[in-house]
Amino acid sequence: MRLSANENPYGPSPKALQAMTDSFGLACRYPDEHNNVLIDKLAKLNGVNHDQILLGDGSGEILKLCAETFTGPQNGKLVAADPTFEAILNNASANGAEVVKMPLTSSFAHDLPKMLAAAKGGLIYVCNPNNPTASITPKDRTARFHHEDPAARQ
Repeated sequence: MRLSANENPYGPSPKALQAMTDSFGLACRYPDEHNNVLIDKLAKLNGVNHDQILLGDGSGEILKLCAETFTGPQNGKLVAADPTFEAILNNASANGAEVVKMPLTSSFAHDLPKMLAAAKGGLIYVCNPNNPTASITPKDRTARFHHEDPAARQ
């Protein structure tokens, strides 16, 4: 069992297997036409605008887009916890960005104030729950951190 790969050792539930089987007839179609329905529901659930949600095929795709868009010689560095899920760090490095790794606290939490101080306009990556430690940054702490970052309000 590889816990660091987010694998389920029990496999899909019977309901999930049935949902997959039921959708085989649509597997030959692009799902994009249904994206807006999902985005609208997610936006309503999270109290955000439709244009604030981006869907992707797994986190790797979204993280790559974030690194390409928000890091590099023109856009800035990437600040991330150490250890954390490495995909975005590798993408940012390939994009020519400086990557700053901030050690987790003794309780395996993200040190958000130190990450914010180190960023100075760069991208701050908070993996939540963190991989590989499984530590969680609570929603209220993340929201407070977001409001403390002047760049996040722009």
